[in-house]
Amino acid sequence: RQDLLRLEDDRYHPKNWRPSILALSGRSGARIHLAVYAHWLAAGRGALTLAQIIPGEIGDHLERRSNQENALRSFIADQGLEAFPAVLVAPSREIGTEALVQCYGIGRMRPNVVLFGWSKDPARLEDFGALLRTASELRRSVLVIREGDTERDPWLPPRGPIDVWWRGKANGHLMVLLAHLLAQNDAWRGNEIRLLRVVSNQAGVEESTAHLERLITGARVEATAKVLVAENPIEAIHRASRDSAIVFLGFIPPEEGREAAFVKAQQGLMKGLPTVVSVWSAGEVSLEA
Repeated sequence: RQDLLRLEDDRYHPKNWRPSILALSGRSGARIHLAVYAHWLAAGRGALTLAQIIPGEIGDHLERRSNQENALRSFIADQGLEAFPAVLVAPSREIGTEALVQCYGIGRMRPNVVLFGWSKDPARLEDFGALLRTASELRRSVLVIREGDTERDPWLPPRGPIDVWWRGKANGHLMVLLAHLLAQNDAWRGNEIRLLRVVSNQAGVEESTAHLERLITGARVEATAKVLVAENPIEAIHRASRDSAIVFLGFIPPEEGREAAFVKAQQGLMKGLPTVVSVWSAGEVSLEA
């Protein structure tokens, strides 16, 4: 209790940032890949909560809520995850997610990252886009994982580099840090981090490469800088990262009324790529702090 109260008085500094992840993983075992990636991204340096929303009225689901929480707790233990369970009954998944993002936690020990799996239900995609916007408006960083090969062992990372596509500081600092945290897991230590950028002409390659290398040095992470020349950035991303293990890409949550266009653009960007982590940063991370 005293430690939690002391946190209220501590002045936040970007160097002290650690991921406290609220992962909307659903019922136990339903999205095991999502739960494992959340565990890897926390990397033993942050906190992780696996959450499930039960749509309906609470009076109709009290027993089910208790059973699902116990099942989620057993799933966490069986998989060897370092995580807490959270099960909430709400009129809809969207309302339940908004409630968890707003209220889950104690004092400053609240999630600073909300992790979603990319929705596979076409009927829910516009609501999904609105959820991403709401989470960002509540000043939580947002991660969306679109899994590649879900047939493989979820605890066995694919081979290939960890690619971070740099398009500026807005999301880039958080993406680099997340890639670094992922690579700290024993299972990922053989995967090289690549910090990549696309420029429109050869004249910008030297300066952009030097900038990425300074960023890597300042952040004290092990990574390789690579700058590509291309007129079409999306084609360049697909060409360079199609055989990678995982790809980090920044995004901007959709404006109201633009959810459908956002979803279509994201699907086009991710098509043909391996596992993709789309990242929006609330701005709490600075590699230069």
